[in-house]
Formats: sequence, structure tokens, C-alpha cells
Amino acid sequence: MRISRLVAILFILTAAYGEASAQQFPPPNTSPNTLPRFRGFTTYVSSDQGATWQAGTAPVEGLSTAGAVDPSPLLAGNGDILIYYFGSNSTSGDPAQRQPDNTWRIAVARSTDDGRTFREEAVVYSENASLTDPFPLALPDGAVRIFISRGADVFSVLSIDGRTFTRDQGLRSSRQGGVPGALRLPDGRVVLFVCAQEGIRRLVSGDGLSFADSGFALRAPGGRFLCDPSPVAKPGGGYVMAYKVKPADSRDIRDDVIYLADSPNGLDWTPRANPVGPGSVPGLVIDRRGVWHIYASGPPPVGRGRAEKLAAPPRLQPVAKGHPRCEVRRRNRGRQTANSSRRLTPPVTKIRR
Repeated sequence: MRISRLVAILFILTAAYGEASAQQFPPPNTSPNTLPRFRGFTTYVSSDQGATWQAGTAPVEGLSTAGAVDPSPLLAGNGDILIYYFGSNSTSGDPAQRQPDNTWRIAVARSTDDGRTFREEAVVYSENASLTDPFPLALPDGAVRIFISRGADVFSVLSIDGRTFTRDQGLRSSRQGGVPGALRLPDGRVVLFVCAQEGIRRLVSGDGLSFADSGFALRAPGGRFLCDPSPVAKPGGGYVMAYKVKPADSRDIRDDVIYLADSPNGLDWTPRANPVGPGSVPGLVIDRRGVWHIYASGPPPVGRGRAEKLAAPPRLQPVAKGHPRCEVRRRNRGRQTANSSRRLTPPVTKIRR
């Protein structure tokens, strides 16, 4: 009898530990106190250019993986909204470090109802090595380049027809920072934003492949970490970026809070004082009606640990160009992504390594 009771107790403790382990990296829109049930993303929607926000969820139907994180939206030429994301089959620990089949995947889903619901179309790229945080950027010739994070590095893949992606040679960021966001400026230059210990670093390129350090776009205040840059061009001119702020000593996404920053030229940024709300890895897009959408990883905005305490952190300051370089923290990953000037016409339907 005592042995039976001991076995029962051990079973209960083991199950409880397994559930807690599975929540170390909770999938989007799941409570930290329950097993994953919702397959999709937390959303914030604004009809007044980010002055006020309505929180909700956006389900993704037809997921080919156990979960979807690191959402990065893209406005298609026909007005549909596409979301590129890291499709993970890991249910415990850090999915950037381990996948059950040793395969890391980038997938895309499409919304035909102005970003309310999505359906997966395809896995567009995969490798047998860690990758996270895809960020798609449309090019002038109609091609699409996706910037992808691997620790403190960023590489990219290119699609000429929107259907088949192949890897570009070399790295876009080598030990300068990961978790990319990007903008294409009117003069053709591409600005790549990456995460570093001291803030969000700015890299600039004339061809979208070779980037030079251009200082910091945003600098983190003491005790805070900034990451997950998601810049987009505003229809009326200028740019806006969504990004996350979190305590520098935390690895819990429930502590993450989404903020916005504005720029007149895509290079110099001024942070807004008020937060959007709790969430991690925000992806920003402005739809065909001018409505702003943020898609985020993480549980819904309730029971978010220290997130409420970050409602009014020390004011972030814009950073002058030429600030000394600072290496990214490998443990901080996330983010991604959208640019309202991006356009993608054909659907993505074919997988290619």
C-alpha cells in the first residue's frame, strides 16, 4: 500500500514538473497556469495611429507544427496580411536550442479578413540548425528577402517568385546582434535593426547584403533590455517601430512589454512614453485601411508577472549615430516585423531548403 502511494505521489510530482517545464517558453496566448490550447498570436489593434489599442487574439488554422512564435507580418499587394513565423515542435525548454526532429522551420500564414484570422500556407524555409525570428522585406523588383536570426548573427534567404527561398551567401550581421528588423529607405538603402546589450543597433547597407554599423537607434535605460525591433513605414510619411522592453535579469516572456518609437527618416528614433501592453516579439503592420496591427508571442495580457511594473519605466532616449558597438546577449532572442511598404503578390506554396 505504501509503495502504491509512493508511486502515485511520484507520478503527480513528475507530471507537475513536466507541465512547468513546458511553460518555460509558453506558446502564444496561453495562460502560464494551463497547458497550451490556443494556436495563434496575441494581437493589439489601433485605429488612431497607436494612441489607443484593443487587445485580442488571432488564431492560425492548419499549423503544421506544435506552435508558432516570433510573428512577423507583411502586407501583400492585394491587401492580404501574411505572417512569417518560427514553427516550433518543441514543448519544453528553449525551442531555439532544441527541436525534436532537429529541424528548425520558418512558415507563413495568410489572412484574407484584414488580419483577424490566419491559415498556414507553407513552410518556406528549414535547416537542421537553430534559427529564429524571421523578418520579411519586399525588394523593388518584387523579390522578398527574409532576415533570420541565429544567436548574435543574422543571415538571409531570398525568393524571386515568392514561392521558393534560397539562402544568400554570407551573413548580414556577424556578431553585431541578432533578432532582426529592417526598413528599405526611399534612396534604396536598407536599415537593419538588431538587438545588443545596450539597445537596438542600427546597420546600414546599400545593397541589402553588406551592412555597416551605424550606431544605436534606441538605447536601453538601466536595468532594462530592448529587443524585437519591428519597423514599418507610415502611409502619411515617417516610420514607426514596435519593440519590447523587459527587465535585464529576466528570461520570462511574461515580463515583456511592447512599446513604440517614431522616426522621420528611418534612422533617428524617438520612443513613445506609454506602452502598448504586455507581449513579446511584436510584429507591426499597417493594413490597407490604415489600421495598425501588432501580433505578439506570449500569453494574453493577464497574469503577466512583472509586466505591470514596467508600465512606466525610465524614459528611453534616442541615440546619436556612432555609439560604440556592444555584443548581443545570446540568451535574448525574439522579434520581428513588418513594413507597410512591403508587397508580395504570389502566394508562398513550395518548400525548399
